[in-house]
Amino acid sequence: MSQPRRTVFAVTVRFFDRQTQLGKSIGQGPISQRTLTVFELARGHGSVLATILQKPGRWVVTITIDSFHCARCGGEGSKYLQFMALEDKNSLLGECTSNAFLDEMHQLSTRQERALGTMGWHTPVPPRYPNWFFEVNTQSDLITLDAMTYRTLREVFGLHVRSRVAVSICEFLLCEISNDGPTLDLGQPGRPTSGRSSRTDAARSV
Repeated sequence: MSQPRRTVFAVTVRFFDRQTQLGKSIGQGPISQRTLTVFELARGHGSVLATILQKPGRWVVTITIDSFHCARCGGEGSKYLQFMALEDKNSLLGECTSNAFLDEMHQLSTRQERALGTMGWHTPVPPRYPNWFFEVNTQSDLITLDAMTYRTLREVFGLHVRSRVAVSICEFLLCEISNDGPTLDLGQPGRPTSGRSSRTDAARSV
């Protein structure tokens, strides 16, 4: 049976419908954190995406570019890239923070937003798609997203190859419903490879 589709300005997004079908998580497992240079990140990011796509469980990788005190809400904010892979081993979505999550002092400029669109990020469509996003459906898409990640860090956020970013990886714990009642599917907890906790809309919606 084909998966349901949702069209956003001629962009077909299966990820969110598939995520709804699979259900929400019941919590998150151990969080692994690292600080990497952009050069170090670029050397291994594609492999990390390929790994979480095929790994049992639901995984989120977050790259935090910077952190700041949000004048709008009084809390902590950041510019980030985020990647979520679902447990079906066939669904992966990349996101780049949008102005919806940035205060007035840290908004993306018109030039930066234009660059994101030129690279291939799809325009946010609130409320369901509040961030810039790119869905992986093929191996070619995975390669494209890897390249887009590097270009976004360098060309949009202006980072040098020696600039450092915080990277986190976390597994979300799943509850599978069977005839015998709910059982906890941990996948492979405690074996994340790198990173830090996720705070973005995709993580909040899992």
